Amino acid sequence: MAKSEPVKQMFTENLGYKLLALVVTVFLWTFVMGRDDAIESKDMLIDVFLPSSHELYLVQPNRVQVTLKGTPKLLRRYFNNKKTIKYDIYNVDKNNIRIEIKDGKLELPYGLHVVSITPRHVDMRIKPRTGYR
Repeated sequence: MAKSEPVKQMFTENLGYKLLALVVTVFLWTFVMGRDDAIESKDMLIDVFLPSSHELYLVQPNRVQVTLKGTPKLLRRYFNNKKTIKYDIYNVDKNNIRIEIKDGKLELPYGLHVVSITPRHVDMRIKPRTGYR
């Protein structure tokens, strides 16, 4: 029986610390495992910047539906701070322009991923500004 005494002592020594460590470990494990990513969709406006010599007279559609996946906190923060997708068009050589909404235009923080963008293309009609010199 002398050999079992160190084993018994190993389990019963500092029992309070061992139980506390077990409780903390179980709590952390459930917290990490229970952290599911959420999926959220929002409509975002298309904001177009043109040279001052031209004006935009049609954007079809003027908003797109963006669906993202990530933690609820990141999704909420992103959609509260970012309401538009911005495009700068410097060289206007056509009256009709079609742009593709790419994932990179959303400038997503680490932890958010694009599920879908609908529609992917936006058509614009641009005309020279009258009276511009």
